[in-house]
Amino acid sequence: MRAAVVGVFAVCGWLASACLISPVMRFGEGKSARESQHDVAAEHVAPSSFERSHDWDGRISSVRIRVWADDAYRAQNLHWRQTFEGELEHANEVLGGMFGVQLVAELRSWSRGAPDATLEDSLQALAELDPGDDVLTVVGLTSSLGIVAATFEKLGVAEIGGHHMILRGYADLEERKTFDRLFTELRPEERELLYQARRRHKTTGVLLHELGHNLGAVHVPDEDTLMHAAYSEHAAKFDPHSREVILAGLDRWLHRGQLAAAAPAPAVPPGARAAARLVIDLDATGQATANGAALDGAQLDALFAGPDRPSDVIVRYGKDTPPEARNAVIGRAQAAGCRVSFMRY
Repeated sequence: MRAAVVGVFAVCGWLASACLISPVMRFGEGKSARESQHDVAAEHVAPSSFERSHDWDGRISSVRIRVWADDAYRAQNLHWRQTFEGELEHANEVLGGMFGVQLVAELRSWSRGAPDATLEDSLQALAELDPGDDVLTVVGLTSSLGIVAATFEKLGVAEIGGHHMILRGYADLEERKTFDRLFTELRPEERELLYQARRRHKTTGVLLHELGHNLGAVHVPDEDTLMHAAYSEHAAKFDPHSREVILAGLDRWLHRGQLAAAAPAPAVPPGARAAARLVIDLDATGQATANGAALDGAQLDALFAGPDRPSDVIVRYGKDTPPEARNAVIGRAQAAGCRVSFMRY
């Protein structure tokens, strides 16, 4: 299945019920209302800083992506090129030290007016517009949701192991109103800095999350990590397993290491003992085979879940392979603890 990240706007409920001191009262160690609101903002509202690992000691590689901004997005973001470049720069601070890459964006206007389209429909339209064979990923920018009235907001969608993602613009008008209403003791420029910090964290976090999906990472149960299903302003890093999957995906793309050139595994008939590396081929119908032997879901689970499961699974698929079939195999293998890589033929 396609995976999306959702935004959580829990801070409003927390702040609305919090004991915010009136402007004329003091409490604790003689703190004023202004000082107490500073403390609340710093502890509960300000986003965490992304982990900027400096583990990478090799050459930093430039990796091309292509970005298409549709009509509605450009109308809502008049300086969209500068805005996206700023978000990309923030993301590159994470990607450089952790994975040894810097994304370089080719920015294009997308003549598409479909403000009511779902993210999934937009993802399909983007894939038809640009197959993305020459770039790491193709990013589509589309309109934001008007006002955040619900607890969850869908912010982006991407195919696991694919080459496309759709990101919504940022328009948390309700969040800005809440800041103005509850942080009355902070100066306007302080509230604006707080708002912009949360905006930068969310837009960068969604971009990193969806890029993780494109490189093979799936949702994880670890809260406050970048591959968790729900967005959190406290998410600061990738969990170790997702980090390993993403690094392997980038290594394949950049031909770093030997995995990209690995030879196909020997035949593994259904029910037989699995080899250390297993190659799963997917055709245009979504049928999975291991060197010619057709495998259904139960047979795949039997191969992946037993004590003799393969340590590495290579999923090979074509342009016409249904994304849901590819993602189902990936999900089964990763759930069983196998390391998964991808090859498109």
